[in-house]
Amino acid sequence: MKLLALIVVLFVVAGCSSVTPIPEQARVIDYGGGCNVTVYQTEAEAEEDGEIKELCVIEGTSSGSFKHTTETAIKKHAKKACECGSNKVYVQSRAPMDWGVAKVSMIAFKYVEAKQEKESDTPSYIDELKALAALKDEGIITEEEFQKQKAEILDEN
Repeated sequence: MKLLALIVVLFVVAGCSSVTPIPEQARVIDYGGGCNVTVYQTEAEAEEDGEIKELCVIEGTSSGSFKHTTETAIKKHAKKACECGSNKVYVQSRAPMDWGVAKVSMIAFKYVEAKQEKESDTPSYIDELKALAALKDEGIITEEEFQKQKAEILDEN
């Protein structure tokens, strides 16, 4: 009886663990028809490229597949991001082989355009004034043109 109990405990303990390596980099899955989805393995990895706005939750399993891994579930369901207006997802949770199928939960998102990045694309009015002064110093524009354009720049800002 004790031997049977020990065998049952060993079977349960041995059958309850698994190790699934996580890819180190985001990858793109091409579903065809213009639906290419970049899969990030964690939210932190997705946020490395900027602030994100979550659009929808995608949950799925590997059922109906011959290979029941979380990778299979990701590949099978990440294309749903295209349906909610995104081409990027991060994996929120994964559960390998629960009752014969792997489960995955992903968040489809888009990047929010950062205000600082937008401002850095256009020169500040100080940069414009410096460039204008350089043109005057090089004799490309006159003092009168410099004063006129300087006033315009300062009026705008």
